[in-house]
Amino acid sequence: MVYRTKLPETASVANSTGDERLFAPSADRNSTPIINLIKQIAPKSGEALEIASGTGQHIVNLALALPNLSWFPSEVVVERIICICAWIKADNLSNIKLVTHEKLRSSYTRCRKRSTNEVKLAKSATHVGGSNTTRPRY
Repeated sequence: MVYRTKLPETASVANSTGDERLFAPSADRNSTPIINLIKQIAPKSGEALEIASGTGQHIVNLALALPNLSWFPSEVVVERIICICAWIKADNLSNIKLVTHEKLRSSYTRCRKRSTNEVKLAKSATHVGGSNTTRPRY
């Protein structure tokens, strides 16, 4: 794998907190705007699937801000899954549950249907897709 040595200031970097949690300054910086947007479009209760949960900082902050939703983080990198679990444990959150492959599959198959009690959140992927991906779609 090729590693870049000169990263831009805005690059996503995650640093150890001394335990299994990672802290990404970028996630800390953009958490409030993301939460404010999700509060505008999320249902009062139901389920929310976060795709590519990374360090887990966003899902923890979202779960704290929107406690009536059941949050399901998803991640493929084992180290990040461990990190997400550590954040959940540190904040003792019962409204976050690790996503199973069955949950991902069922959410994917329902993705095109409009449901009033589900949120599918792919906020971590917006920096890849350009400005058209950052607009909310209902």
